[in-house]
Amino acid sequence: MAGLKDIWICSLRPDMALMVITGEPSVLISPSLDGYKGRLAIHAASCTDEEDRKDSYKRIIEMGWSPEDVPEGSLVGWCKIDKNIDYDTNTFAADFNNHCYSSHRLEDFKQQEEWLDAVHGLHLAEMQILKMPIMGIGKLKIHGEWWTPDNPFDLLCLKQCFEAEALDLESTV
Repeated sequence: MAGLKDIWICSLRPDMALMVITGEPSVLISPSLDGYKGRLAIHAASCTDEEDRKDSYKRIIEMGWSPEDVPEGSLVGWCKIDKNIDYDTNTFAADFNNHCYSSHRLEDFKQQEEWLDAVHGLHLAEMQILKMPIMGIGKLKIHGEWWTPDNPFDLLCLKQCFEAEALDLESTV
């Protein structure tokens, strides 16, 4: 089993973090995480500006949650990466309904996101929603950042995330 220092954290805008830990999308598109499988912590990133924050809060409320449930700069849950696919044109299109991007064309995605490297589809399983978000971690992280813990506080927060009692997804619906 990988040590805490080797576990990836995905920072997403709070509404997207909520979507991931509630199961949609079921595939995250990532940069070069060649063959990575195992646990993935989901982090509610800082919004880039007030308009971004208002849009995120609006979507959270539309999903039946409160923005306080998914505060910026907090770990909100985790999941397991069940499968890691190195996308090509066909596999990206085949996963269109699972990754929920606006185009089924890999080249459109890469151009829009300005990605030059390989694109991986991480199939997620066993979503765990924390009863209480773990605050104060990654306050400067923004939507789309993939990172590993790089200081003792990050490691402590990640340890708490995996030890914390998580909610059963079915009990929140």
